[in-house]
Amino acid sequence: IVNIFPNPNDGSFEIKLPENINTSYKLEISDLTGKKIHSEIMNPIKNLIQLEQKTRGIHILNLTTESHQYTRRIIIE
Repeated sequence: IVNIFPNPNDGSFEIKLPENINTSYKLEISDLTGKKIHSEIMNPIKNLIQLEQKTRGIHILNLTTESHQYTRRIIIE
């Protein structure tokens, strides 16, 4: 299970990954229209996200590893 906290947030949040993810992963954040607002290759050690574009509203966070894909909603206030 992937947890995002705090949620809602101000564009700065932490991602808690399952313990079995120990390789890099792709993080994409898009708005509800599908417009990508952030994309980054992450490593399991860096889990703090600080968005430069802080568009308020509901966003979709997609996290892709070699074997799994996780989708979560985040709210930026």
